[in-house]
Amino acid sequence: MSTKRSQNKATEKLGLKYIQSVVEEHNCIFQAIDLENDQGNDCFIEFIDNNIATSFCVFAQIKSGKTYKDKSGYKIPADSDHLQYWINHILPIVGIVYDLEFNKAYWVNITEYLKVNPQVLLNKSHNIRIDKCNEFSAETFSYFKEHFIVYSLEYKNYENFGRSLEAFSEVANPDICYKGLKSLFANHRERQASWYYIVLNIANIKEKAILGNILGMLSNYLDNPTVLWKAKDYSHYQLSTIGVKVKEYINQLFTAETVRASLCFLKDGIVKGSFSYLVFLVLKEVRGIQDIVYELALAENLELDERNRLFWLYIHFDQYISGNKTISAIDDFLVRYPDNDEAFLFEGIKDTIVRDGYIQTG
Repeated sequence: MSTKRSQNKATEKLGLKYIQSVVEEHNCIFQAIDLENDQGNDCFIEFIDNNIATSFCVFAQIKSGKTYKDKSGYKIPADSDHLQYWINHILPIVGIVYDLEFNKAYWVNITEYLKVNPQVLLNKSHNIRIDKCNEFSAETFSYFKEHFIVYSLEYKNYENFGRSLEAFSEVANPDICYKGLKSLFANHRERQASWYYIVLNIANIKEKAILGNILGMLSNYLDNPTVLWKAKDYSHYQLSTIGVKVKEYINQLFTAETVRASLCFLKDGIVKGSFSYLVFLVLKEVRGIQDIVYELALAENLELDERNRLFWLYIHFDQYISGNKTISAIDDFLVRYPDNDEAFLFEGIKDTIVRDGYIQTG
């Protein structure tokens, strides 16, 4: 690697670090994305308002170094491919230039710029100019956030909804699929159809990170005894008609394969206050979840540790259906697998259910 290339990389990292520090100082979410493509140094910026995630985010193109500054000011040079990529994106694109010399950054709403100046889309290349009034800093971030939250209203139409669904269907391309998911949740989570297609498509998701995001999104709409909701937030999720539909779709559309894939998030048990507990709450809504996990626990060619783990999960699901049935299942399991070093643990669980009627989850 050349010295020039190393210096460029170092400058790029400084730009990313500066943007991240500003975003996180305002309790918002900075998520770097390594796409390994030619679209630049990319990240999502998701806005938090009054300690509540708005779920609206922008896709940022971050440029760092002297290349993006001339006598007229700051600029983002782009060829035709980049211009078309940006104008067709399902989320707003913001361009940010970081000036290493002055340790400052400036931004431009690229999407808005291209819509106001559609003639530039016909060019082979174009420099998008940045107004120096749009400084990106800790002091000006509130204006930046407000600008894009207001601008987000333009992304809630049916045309964007269709494009978001199409992107989400690209399960073989995780980057595109994830962008579609982010857009559906950010712009269209009040549509029942969004959740129907998200849950319906979850069985086709192979990327663990995307599956985890979906499970986390679904958990927002479920009763969680560990979360103290404020009235307005509770109304937005659990008491909404969308919340009712989300539970219905989980119950009806989750497949055994989806359950099996989701159980990877419970490999270290169920801990209240952790992501594992949110996944547990989602799976508890699945119709016949106890039978699905029971069959997985009794499958052939399993290591005993994995079999015990799955049966332990089965107990936690089944006890909500019938304590007596759970007790009988434990007895049958210990007979079926007599040489089990953890038999005493299951005996202890059974005794607790007999005495108290249940065991604590999490």
